[in-house]
Amino acid sequence: MYKLDDVITVEWEITNRCNASCPQCPRNNYGGSVIESLKLTTITLEQAKKMLPVGSMKSLRTVYFCGTYGDPAVNIELIEICSWLKQYNIQVSLHTNGGMQKPEWWKKLANVLDKDDFVVFSIDGLSDTNHVYRRGVNWKTLINNASAFINAGGNAHWDFIVFRHNEHQV
Repeated sequence: MYKLDDVITVEWEITNRCNASCPQCPRNNYGGSVIESLKLTTITLEQAKKMLPVGSMKSLRTVYFCGTYGDPAVNIELIEICSWLKQYNIQVSLHTNGGMQKPEWWKKLANVLDKDDFVVFSIDGLSDTNHVYRRGVNWKTLINNASAFINAGGNAHWDFIVFRHNEHQV
């Protein structure tokens, strides 16, 4: 049986809220409204400290924020949660569509994270195709946010899901 001290990596969904309505996302009705049975929640810093006792987890090295039902960057306490994790030298990564918050927020996040941490921006095409799948994500907001993060020294990765409508842009 596994013990808490054996945990090396945690994948953590800290919210099921999102600014987008991607057609294949399980949180909504085929790119439309949020499914009625989904109770929208967000984990606070206080709750995070109770749920993940990092001080007693001797082997924990990495926390991935990669939402199945939400985008971690929607969580208004994400920067504070990341800052708390960094106190324990835990590597942080998060996946986002990048279309929420303001550039100042992304700069602040870049300053909390270090060179081993990274943000994966899920951008499925360019200005004329990203919105086809990433419905509700404003291109200008996304690019301004990603640029602010990168220009502040943040380590960014780009994930690109290839569809027929964007394959010519790979």
